[in-house]
Amino acid sequence: MFLRAVPFLSVLFFLQIFLFTGCDAANTKRTSPVTDSDSATDEDLLNDAEDQDSLQNDAVLIDDDAISENCGNNIIESPELCDGNVKNCVDIDSAAYISGKAKCDKTCMKWDTSTCEENPYECGNIVVEGTEVCDGNVKNCTEIDADKYIAGKAKCLENCSGFDTATCEEKEIPDEDTGDTGNTGDTGNTGDTGNTGDTGNTGDTGNTGDTGNTGDTGNTGDTGNTGDTGNTGDTGNTGDTGNTGNTGNTGNTGDTGPCGSVSFDGSTGYIEVVHNALLNLTGDWTIEAWFMQYATDGQAPIIRKGNIGTAPAYYLYGYEYQLFFPSNAYGGYYYDASNNEAATAATEFEINKWYHVAVVKTSTNLKIFVNGVLETTETTSYNPLNNTENLFFGSRRSSTASYLDGLIDEVRISSTARYSSTFTPAKRFSSDAGTIGLWHFEETSGTTADNATGTSALDGTLKGGASWTNQCVDSFVAPIPEIVDVIGTAETNSVGTSRMRGNFYSATTAKTLTEIEAYLSLPDTGATIYYDVFESTTLNGTYTHKISYTVPFTLGGESFYSSGAVSVALEAGKFYYIGVRWGTESVTYYYDTTPSQSYTTNFGSWSMGMSNAITGSTMPTSFTYSATQITNSYYQRITTK
Repeated sequence: MFLRAVPFLSVLFFLQIFLFTGCDAANTKRTSPVTDSDSATDEDLLNDAEDQDSLQNDAVLIDDDAISENCGNNIIESPELCDGNVKNCVDIDSAAYISGKAKCDKTCMKWDTSTCEENPYECGNIVVEGTEVCDGNVKNCTEIDADKYIAGKAKCLENCSGFDTATCEEKEIPDEDTGDTGNTGDTGNTGDTGNTGDTGNTGDTGNTGDTGNTGDTGNTGDTGNTGDTGNTGDTGNTGDTGNTGNTGNTGNTGDTGPCGSVSFDGSTGYIEVVHNALLNLTGDWTIEAWFMQYATDGQAPIIRKGNIGTAPAYYLYGYEYQLFFPSNAYGGYYYDASNNEAATAATEFEINKWYHVAVVKTSTNLKIFVNGVLETTETTSYNPLNNTENLFFGSRRSSTASYLDGLIDEVRISSTARYSSTFTPAKRFSSDAGTIGLWHFEETSGTTADNATGTSALDGTLKGGASWTNQCVDSFVAPIPEIVDVIGTAETNSVGTSRMRGNFYSATTAKTLTEIEAYLSLPDTGATIYYDVFESTTLNGTYTHKISYTVPFTLGGESFYSSGAVSVALEAGKFYYIGVRWGTESVTYYYDTTPSQSYTTNFGSWSMGMSNAITGSTMPTSFTYSATQITNSYYQRITTK
């Protein structure tokens, strides 16, 4: 993340070696490569394969001279990509093409894109052109959707198709699983009737029951459990009603239960649920799971209703690392034998960490959430096809099967769209009227994975290298979201050597500074940039050095230049200078001179710009606000959490 805008180098020498990911691979929009207009490159073939709507389940090597023995019968059969059909060019690569239709190539292994109209615009040149929604810029989240967001800044996505709203702060909207219904737990106060027990236990024991009143404050947390203290007397039996409160808290903490999950060995392990008509989805629905990956060097199938030679009705995959185009978690469904809809997450997963992923379908769209954060929304109106194939956890059943190397703790399939905006995932799912199937994987022995809804026909069977473990997601802590604040603009610029430029801030809320970015134009050979943080107890006081980071950039150009990941504690009630400096290199810096500027940040507010002349790149040990403050706001992006 050190350099946000790096020129995209042409791919000169990759010859037909890429593997296709399969019929339910995620659709990912990519920036169009520079290609020879008379021939399709290997990258074109890769993109075609990733976006295909065919039933290709096998990984194959592409050979332009090889023709499938069944090519030409107008039936798409493995390993064909197409056969006699036509496809919209934008469906092949929405970044590379803007219109046209492509015929199936005579080999049935690729699309003939010679009739496609190429996208003339370049993503990454900091200019919004053509179909681009943005290009390198940042936007207030409230400007993106005032009804949905209340604060935050969103960066432009790398493919210029929209803004990354993961850093936006959403309005709180009660959701079926947000735990708001947990307030029902207030009925735990029924435990107060336990004081009636004072009558029965006129003695001191009854007074002990009085401590049950403390259970009222217990509503802040697990009400019912605190109310269990009421069990000290006969009172407590009435207090057991308070345990209903635990059910109410399902959205936040979920039901309590034994800790357990299933371990999949990455080569033979899976769980199989025999087909039942209940598993055919239509209308609104949700598929979700908690899982952990031990490896990311292959496909990570989590949920898939489909078998060898058939398109899956629906599916969910984890993160897969690929040399050129890593595949983030994705999920979707097929609405007929050769066409699918999919949504791909923005988050790159780490190994040995628990993630909650939910795919939610409504009548108009398909959404994917990671750890309760909405990451992608796709517009769609189709329903999944109904097939009679079995449901699998941890395996993609095909002629070239793939297996999860990791753990699955919870799986739930619902006939409702459970989530519409940011929520806190329950660590243990609960069953309700909208639950079709629910698997906790807490059995610890045997080969049967019970369906917790009570429908035994949906019990699963552990097979191959699938085994019980005593690990679960209960210890998972959701990550704290990072917020990006943008200060200043590129309205005015100056150029110079041996400069120190940045901004003064007041901190009203304790936060951690995780990244500093300065908008600069460096020489072609680059420059060394120093990122500094100074601290003061008063705004109009002396600022002393707190920490610095040094980043040598070897390429130049105009862009945001990043400190990379940092960790600096910002204390509430203190004041900070955050900025950059450089030495003998000639660097152009940008700022806004508009009078009466005002910026609110995640941790406080902007106070004034700071301008300080230095010798070489030598950092001063301290400086005063009065001697260095200036009304300019220097163009920065400050990330905190």
